[in-house]
Amino acid sequence: MQGFHAKAVHRAAWVSAALILSACGGGGGGSAPPAPAPPVANLPPTANAGTDQLVLAGATVNLSGSGTDTDGTIATLAWTQTGGTAVTLAAPNSATPNFTAPPAAAALVFELSVTDNAGATRTDTVTVNVNVPPVANAGSDVTVNAGASVTLQGNGADANGTISSYAWTQTAGTAVAMTGASTATLTFTAPATAAGLTFQLTVTDNQQATHVDSISVTVNSLAAPVLVRQPTNPHAVEQGSALVFVVASGENLNYEWRSNSFGNIIKTGPEPFLLRAGDLLHPGETCYYVVVSNSAGSVTSNPGCITVEDLTEDLDPSDEERGDRYAIAGGYGEALFGIAQQAAGILTGAGSPGITTAINRFSESAHSCLGGGSYLGTTLDGQALANNALLPVGQHVVSMSWNSCIEEVEGSRIVNGGILVSYNFPNEFGVGSFTMHLSGFGWLNGTLEVTQSRGVNGSGRPVDDVDITITDNFSIGGFRKTSAIDNTIEVERRLNASATIIEEAVVDFDLTLSVYDASGFVGSVSQNTGGNMHLIFDPVPGDNNIPSHRSSSTFGAGIGNLPGGGSIGTITLLPSHGSEGWGFNVEYPPDPDDP
Repeated sequence: MQGFHAKAVHRAAWVSAALILSACGGGGGGSAPPAPAPPVANLPPTANAGTDQLVLAGATVNLSGSGTDTDGTIATLAWTQTGGTAVTLAAPNSATPNFTAPPAAAALVFELSVTDNAGATRTDTVTVNVNVPPVANAGSDVTVNAGASVTLQGNGADANGTISSYAWTQTAGTAVAMTGASTATLTFTAPATAAGLTFQLTVTDNQQATHVDSISVTVNSLAAPVLVRQPTNPHAVEQGSALVFVVASGENLNYEWRSNSFGNIIKTGPEPFLLRAGDLLHPGETCYYVVVSNSAGSVTSNPGCITVEDLTEDLDPSDEERGDRYAIAGGYGEALFGIAQQAAGILTGAGSPGITTAINRFSESAHSCLGGGSYLGTTLDGQALANNALLPVGQHVVSMSWNSCIEEVEGSRIVNGGILVSYNFPNEFGVGSFTMHLSGFGWLNGTLEVTQSRGVNGSGRPVDDVDITITDNFSIGGFRKTSAIDNTIEVERRLNASATIIEEAVVDFDLTLSVYDASGFVGSVSQNTGGNMHLIFDPVPGDNNIPSHRSSSTFGAGIGNLPGGGSIGTITLLPSHGSEGWGFNVEYPPDPDDP
């Protein structure tokens, strides 16, 4: 028992030593199992919401997202909208939801949340920009004549950007050569025969969105021109001017004026008149004819002949003892008032109530003869116009012609003349502009350009203003416009409260004319002491209920090549009882005292 106990104690000591040695890494025959490893941390997933998009308003938009997890699996995907106009997402928990873009421009932001099997989450965002496409407008359908020059005016609008380009294409009909196909304005010449054409305008905005609109062009067959009135046969004075015009009906007309003697072309273009002046006029008759044409045909007129009278008198404005100064000053006054009244119409007086423009007279039978002779009629846009017909507003061409009887030593003869007016009164007759071509009326030949406006003065009374520009080579008798300076007459008229009577008119003359005699150029005549005339119509009845007219205005006329620009006369307005005719008197400087 003792021994056994000792052995047991010895054995226990050995085991204990072995354990100690083992723990110290000492030698021994066995080892303990390793301690368990610590747990591995979960790696979060990745999220990809896709690339930003540019879409059109109202389009169906597909989002495309994805997620990956390197140490597990993707448990859920979830889309939410975080910015912009609210939309409804279809399948927001899928990788590819969709929605309908709003109708207006917007920037929409969406967030994709990706969660893995361990509950880790990552997010990413994508922006969807919504572009409202542009709007193209090719214009309204039009109808044109064959051979006409056609302009199509398109446009484009973009609510959230700018228009970057235009593109016209022809989609139907006879092919035409287009000009300006890459601009908003397309021009072309219509085919020579009837046709139906279609054009398409494509508008692109700065974000490359496009819109298309179409326009139809109906081409009608063009009628050949028809002569409505043969050329005028005006009377002119040597060194003056003469204007010949013709009236034709038709569209897209070209006028080719030719010499009747040689057949050579003098002038060609869209103008139905021919002006000859100065050295081109010689005593005797010079005749011209015109070939009027369009793509449908042509017509040739009879000759229109200009009768040119000699200037037989020699004028010497430097001779203070002769009456030449009086003659020149008087002729200058006649020219000033003749031009003013032809362009402006009634200057003061009752006249025809409500008529305040010269153009009215063309449709009034009371004025149809314009100074005597036989009335040949009026045309409007190439068609005959009845007397007393009302002229329409808008843009039109009106003409009047007549025969005048000229008494001469060897007998009388007929001289044909007329007036051709192109007017544009957009909204109210007498308010706008017109160009007046005078052919041999009262020795007036040439072109006047006129603008007429209406308003009220400081007292609230109706007023109208007539601004007259005298073009180069306009002539009246032996006076002719030969320079571009001092070429206007301005008429300001105050009307009564009902705008039916012109009560006052202030006429501002700023006009220099060249005067000629048998030997040629005499000098340049202009006003040298003021240029205004104040015309007053006093509606207070006098004897026999004749209204009175009064004025005390005067101004001096001078001739430029006299030493020192000396005066040749003073023009004084005289009272008159005519609604249009204003008389004036001329006083020339007195003869020098005898030495």
